[in-house]
Amino acid sequence: MASTLTDIPSEVVLEHLLPVLSIKEITSLSAVNRQLHALTSDPTFWRLKTTTDFAFSPSALPPSPSSSWWKRVYLGLLQPRAFVWGSSDHGRLGGAELGQSVRRFGRFVDSPAEIVIGDAEAGGRTWTESFGDTLRSVVGGGGPTTRRSAAGVGEGQEEGKAGVVELQAGGWSFTARCSDGSVWVWGQLDGTIIRFRAPSWEDKNCQCPEPTKIPLPCKAEAISAGRRHLLVLDADNLVWELRAWGKAYHHTAPALTAPSNYGTNRHPPHIVQLSTGWDHSAALASDGGIHVWFPFSDAYEEGLTADDKLNGPIGVYTDRDGDVEDSRALKWGTAGNDVVITLPEIPGRPVLDAHDEEWTDLGAETLTGEPKSQKTRKELEEGWQEYEASRTAGTLAEGQTVVRIASGLDFLIALRKNGEVWFTRVKDREAILWQYLPYFSSPSITHITAQFESITTYATPTAHSPSSAVYHARLPTASPSFGETFQPDSLPELQNQGVIQVALGDYHYAALTSRGEMYTWGQGGSGQLGLGGGGRGGDEPNRVVFSDGGDDGNFVFAITAGGWHTGALLLGDPKVRREKEATRKQARAQPSPLHRSVNLTYDIGDSAGLVNMPGAFPNAVPTAPRAGNHTIPAGSITIPRGGVRAMPFFRVGFAGRGAMMGRGRGQRRGNDSDDARNVPGPE
Repeated sequence: MASTLTDIPSEVVLEHLLPVLSIKEITSLSAVNRQLHALTSDPTFWRLKTTTDFAFSPSALPPSPSSSWWKRVYLGLLQPRAFVWGSSDHGRLGGAELGQSVRRFGRFVDSPAEIVIGDAEAGGRTWTESFGDTLRSVVGGGGPTTRRSAAGVGEGQEEGKAGVVELQAGGWSFTARCSDGSVWVWGQLDGTIIRFRAPSWEDKNCQCPEPTKIPLPCKAEAISAGRRHLLVLDADNLVWELRAWGKAYHHTAPALTAPSNYGTNRHPPHIVQLSTGWDHSAALASDGGIHVWFPFSDAYEEGLTADDKLNGPIGVYTDRDGDVEDSRALKWGTAGNDVVITLPEIPGRPVLDAHDEEWTDLGAETLTGEPKSQKTRKELEEGWQEYEASRTAGTLAEGQTVVRIASGLDFLIALRKNGEVWFTRVKDREAILWQYLPYFSSPSITHITAQFESITTYATPTAHSPSSAVYHARLPTASPSFGETFQPDSLPELQNQGVIQVALGDYHYAALTSRGEMYTWGQGGSGQLGLGGGGRGGDEPNRVVFSDGGDDGNFVFAITAGGWHTGALLLGDPKVRREKEATRKQARAQPSPLHRSVNLTYDIGDSAGLVNMPGAFPNAVPTAPRAGNHTIPAGSITIPRGGVRAMPFFRVGFAGRGAMMGRGRGQRRGNDSDDARNVPGPE
């Protein structure tokens, strides 16, 4: 019988003891002796704990560079940092434009800005800090002052359940999924109509100015943010759909209501992925079946629970004055079971006949005349023949299963397990026609993504193949049937760089490497590239440098893009977090001189009645500063250091906006606008 901890077999400690201990207890145990320190630092344990507690796919995390890496990842996910940038219209930056050391240019932010609730220099807290405090007050019974352990976790907090693990950008908004199953949103779900005041979340045009939790009656396991709607997959494998922040409908169609227990033999098979386009939704089942529906169609609307029969509201609370506050409440119902269609099976890959001259020169042709694919179609086909010759019949059959889908404006792409990529237009009441994309396919392809009129396929590094590849392009419009000749752009800066994630906006793009480095390229007139300089664009990917500097420990582990905005989640460092907290306390004790008024007086003549209008006198001439306290005479105004914030304004589009956009690699002619099809789009 074991008399001490060191007498217990290592396997028992790793598999049964450590998983039930808190972070604080594991930290204490590691300090006992070298043997226990080695056990509590086991990389396999920390990998399992990370992927279990955070519901974060290990395939999306980088390879472990050291034995302590997974422990670092786990602690970093306990205090993740959310950065956003780009257009600030429709409240989509969630208060980040109010952050410290952020460059503002009217209606956009051109560099990564951490979301801050309240004045940062006056002690405001970041959103992820506020989220952690909220969780601690609920779980541990404490409040914002709850003490934290050395690992950065509050006592009483349910460790491993406070992390933000997924961030997605919609057309005018962001949505975040947290490890506790909660969903947080900010911005405007539907920004196609200008609405000066939408008091309730039941209005699709309601703006949410800062990150706010949606009181869903379920725990989210996955999300997919479309241009103007949101899909949520819950822990019971039910699909929920929101076209307004305050209304949620779960689908009753048999194809979308599989048993919660996973397994390919379930009937019907469970849902493994959600995908949202601009006007359609899609779900991928474990057997490779693809189900599509159109949430803005008349048929869909007719199948929804009537407003007067919705359940709820839930999330109603009482404010400080005792008044009932339900502007952030949610009602829920069901969506009809006859709106979902199952797409026909994808056909077999067309095989190249080496003796057919029609195919031999396709690799040298391009749609725009630019250098594109480095391989001819014949060379690609030879690669497929080599792959098929080295696989068993069972493996080849398994390779025909669709494992990923991605949606754009009015299309969907599908990735088979063997690396084949297929394309089809998806429109209400139109036939499905699958097209094979040979220049975006190969046995090494592992991921796909799509948005608006762009697609990307890429091969992530693995233990067996450390190399990586990225194939990206905007869709051609010359012909409805283009698959056999459609080729990717040449992006040498991203090839063999360990790219593990790609995110697409309307006209800007981002890539994340296994080293935690983020690169952007494309159109940047609204600061969406995050490269500073007042917003700029370019064909070549450039690295994004975050506010704390680019090489001082920052590590990006998830990225997103949509419309004219971009976001990223960074691993937090508990040590840095404590240092920043101390800095904020000092700031509260001694206000920053940047916020003190400066006695700079502007002579505005007899226009004293307009002194309260910001920006009313752009040509005013300053007089000499005056020392000490004094009374401002009529016809003058004291300006705070840093100037007066410009008056907010809005604009209304017209039918011809964006008609002359270019089709290059992320470049277009003219000013920022919605899209080349005159469809009101995200900015």
